[in-house]
This record gives sequence, C-alpha cells and structure tokens, in this order.
Amino acid sequence: MFSLRNAISNLRDAAAIFLPVKCLCCGESGGMIVCEECERKTIAVSPPHCGLCGRPLPPGVRFADDCSECRSGTPLDSCRSPFVYAPPVDELVKQFKFNGNYAAGDYLLKAALERAQADREFFALFAECDAIVPVPLHPIRRIRRGFNQSEHIARGFSRLWGIPISKTLARRRNTPPQSKLSKQERMRNVSGAFALRKSSDARGKKVILVDDVMTTGSTMKECARILKEGGAAEVHGLTLARRV
Repeated sequence: MFSLRNAISNLRDAAAIFLPVKCLCCGESGGMIVCEECERKTIAVSPPHCGLCGRPLPPGVRFADDCSECRSGTPLDSCRSPFVYAPPVDELVKQFKFNGNYAAGDYLLKAALERAQADREFFALFAECDAIVPVPLHPIRRIRRGFNQSEHIARGFSRLWGIPISKTLARRRNTPPQSKLSKQERMRNVSGAFALRKSSDARGKKVILVDDVMTTGSTMKECARILKEGGAAEVHGLTLARRV
C-alpha cells in the first residue's frame, strides 16, 4: 500500500511538470490551486460580529453580545466561522462539496486551521470541549457523494485540538438540499430530520457541532436542539464559512 501511494504521488508530481496547475476559482494558470489574486479576495470574519453566533455585523456597528437573529432564541451556545461565504471561498466549497475536489477542501481546511491557531480568542470556547460532532448526511446522499464534507472538516479540527470525533447524530430523513429554499422552508425542511444514535451519549458534554457553511443556521440549530435534548451541556457551532 505504501509503495502504491508513493507511485501515485510520483505520477502527480510528474504530471505537474507538463500540465500547468490552474486556479480553481478563476481558471488562470499559475502553478497554484488558488492564485494570489483570488487568495487576496478572501474575507475573514472579523469584528464587528455577533458575540454569540459570530455573524458579521455592518461596518460601524459596535461589538454586540448577540444579534437580532440570536435574540429570537437559539439552542447554540456559540458559533464561529473563519471566513465569509464569498469569492473565492464559495467556489472552493462548491468544488469540494459537489465535485469531490479534495484539493479545494484541503486548501480551505488548512486556511481555517491556521486561522484557529492565529486567533485563539475568536475560537476560545472550542479547545476545552469534549467531542466534535459532524452534521451527518443521509446514507443515500453519502453514497451518491462518496463522502461527508463535515466529517472531513471535523477530522482536521480533531487533530488540531486533540478532541475526539463522535458520530452522535444520525440523519433519518433524506431532505432536499437547503441551498434553494427560503429561510422558513429551510426550517421546515430539517425539522425532525436528525436524531441521536442509540449508542451515543452526549449527556453532560460540551460539543462542537461541525458543518461546511452556515446560512440561516436552520441545520445547525436543529442539530443543536437534538443534542441539548440528549443532555449535552453546551453546543458550539463551527463551519468553514458563513453567509453575511
């Protein structure tokens, strides 16, 4: 197996000599999967932002303990995303999630891990948690996609913080994709879609709930609600990016 991996790696290195690497975002040849120009467009979530959900707030707004979305009620104790879901991050997420492009996923994950190491205050509540729980895919969708992007992200943060991954949640309904639904439709779509696995025990634990992107928060909130009903002491959301 080791020899096979070496052979594949050598073939990729040889191919790179003759086939110029193109930027996954703009398509320009430059020897990098994300060119410097596209990389400079990346927007990190920075102050001002909601102290609870981490949502970026309009320029000039002072730091707030919560925002209008959070004041209406949320089972999440906090949520953080290193990047805004905008070019080039949005394109990389799509390449990873829908095309199975692990180079795009690994690039984003590496950048997110570097952000977590550099800005420990922003992620202060995460390092002391007990378990990392990826948002599950329905078995049918997982077979079609071939992997769960949330699990891939979770493994990276598990290595960074030394926190074990726990597949505490199961998806019991194969719901339609959230991307084309309104906020109200998203909430109805995921209602009752998740459940605790019989063998899992979240009781008394501080949990990090991991997904790829946070939009309205419907999926994260529903998963957090199930975890809290299962006895989780705290649930902290973590995604690679979030929509403003």
